Amino acid sequence: MNFDIWDEVDKRIQKPNEVCRFISELMENCKDKTFNNLVTANFTNSPSEIQNAINSFISECNKTFDLKAIYLEMNGFDINPNRWFFDLFGYKTFPQDEDSLDWLAHWQSPEFPEVTLTGLESIQELYDDYRKNKLYKDDDKAYNEELATLLVMAKFCHLIDNSLENQKLAIHVLATAHDFDIIYHKSA
Repeated sequence: MNFDIWDEVDKRIQKPNEVCRFISELMENCKDKTFNNLVTANFTNSPSEIQNAINSFISECNKTFDLKAIYLEMNGFDINPNRWFFDLFGYKTFPQDEDSLDWLAHWQSPEFPEVTLTGLESIQELYDDYRKNKLYKDDDKAYNEELATLLVMAKFCHLIDNSLENQKLAIHVLATAHDFDIIYHKSA
């Protein structure tokens, strides 16, 4: 794991488009090109589709409690290539100490349907092949896959950012992928 790159992505994640460009440039300079189609590929869900799902979730939560924050978590996509999606979680409070992420495990929202992410199916197939054929044993392929994993997460954050672009929310919105501590945050 290249901690310097992960730190750079963490510093830039509030501008997902910028972080996508940063990671794409690194991928273009890799010896291995296994995942480089991801550089130009994107999720095809429309921002309005994502916005509608988020607004429906907010409405559902507000029926039972005063919603302060939502967390959108993409599934562990790198090890689950069959279907990529994200879950929605709602919270009654938003902690002042944002450094601790423990509170994210204690949501108050009712179950809500997952939102399937579309458009990167060819990349999903690459992840499947990468695991099945143990390509991670090759250092160059492993580095390219590490960058791709960061880029998929950043593209998810970019999709959320675009979906919320013209929306004024009275809540905090956080987004990332499962097991990431790099969090996109749109303040209330």
